[in-house]
Amino acid sequence: MRAAAANNIKNDRQSDQALRYGTRYRLREFWAFFSQDFWAVVGLAVLVIVITAALAAPLIAPYGPIEPNFSEARQPPGLAHLLGTDVAGMDVFSRLVYGSRVSLAVAAVAVLISTTLGASIGLASGYYGGWIDAVLQRLTEVFASFPTLMLMIALAAVLGPSTQNAMIIIGVFAWTPLSRLMRGQALSLRERDFIIAAEVIGCKERRIISRHILVNTVGLLVVNAVYGIRSAILAEASLSFLGVGVPQPTPSWGSMVNFATNIAYLQLMPWAWAPSAIILIAVIASIGFVGDGLARALRR
Repeated sequence: MRAAAANNIKNDRQSDQALRYGTRYRLREFWAFFSQDFWAVVGLAVLVIVITAALAAPLIAPYGPIEPNFSEARQPPGLAHLLGTDVAGMDVFSRLVYGSRVSLAVAAVAVLISTTLGASIGLASGYYGGWIDAVLQRLTEVFASFPTLMLMIALAAVLGPSTQNAMIIIGVFAWTPLSRLMRGQALSLRERDFIIAAEVIGCKERRIISRHILVNTVGLLVVNAVYGIRSAILAEASLSFLGVGVPQPTPSWGSMVNFATNIAYLQLMPWAWAPSAIILIAVIASIGFVGDGLARALRR
């Protein structure tokens, strides 16, 4: 008995070690392929810098993001204020760094919401089929038929400018493409031998969906989440630019670009809006590069 138990423990340890070794090998292989894409690596470096700056905002920003100082209003870039000040005398560099936190946080939460909704609805629709599939697909079609941006703007205007509202609104209206992708994956995978075998031995449906089907769609979810963050950042910037997203004086990339709507600020104070516009463009492009690199590396 003791010898058999010892052998079982030894076999389990060997299996765990083999699994860890296999995982490390696959990660190294993935990185070796991903790192061959120059633009993907550049995009990743830009994102790492922006995210690090956002996380370290209290250490980097020389001033508070919402500290007005009207005696120093409208100052151009200089030693005291690296990117100048806005019409209320708030430091543009500090607002840009803290604004990165807000924009990235809104995008991350929105993508979490949309990924959870899209994956859950798509997997349930594809795996169960029948009337469940019919009902969920009609629901998906209803949401997909709306002019998303216009509906988000209208709903945000009704609910009022709020960071939390922006997160929820963007997340709730961004899940339909993923739902259709996950439905297709579930329809394909449920006919595979390992799924049929799991059903034959009596595995619960919830376990089959979570441990067999969902696990085999992780690559798709990761790539979709990366592109989803890009879309969510653009949606937040659009809402904040129009004044119905992140409320003033809370900084975000979109709300800072809003200065460009005033012709005087557009021409005479480019430092008030141009840095946030440049960062926004750089981050959107970088996410696209990283997403393309991930898609190619996962397809190899």
